[in-house]
Amino acid sequence: MESKPHLDPSLVERLRSSVVRGKTLSSAMEVLFHELPNDKRSTVWLVNLVCKAFCLSIAEASQVAAWEGPGIGVATNERLDQFVMPSILRRQPEWES
Repeated sequence: MESKPHLDPSLVERLRSSVVRGKTLSSAMEVLFHELPNDKRSTVWLVNLVCKAFCLSIAEASQVAAWEGPGIGVATNERLDQFVMPSILRRQPEWES
């Protein structure tokens, strides 16, 4: 059984602050993705990062698994934003507190 990966609190905060400043999830993830070492680019790691940053369930963040990075996965940036951003915005009071 795989345990949850360790998530650097500064990465969580960077992702949150990008969204607060008006970036979409995909644009914030693209910037972050290119700065991550290869071992932090796994589907499990990215989904857990989004879940932790925005207080989402695995189901709410599941499109991140299909994205797998800019131009790599089957989910486009638009699809990622279409399916995940509503949950992020709905839960904003939780992750901003």
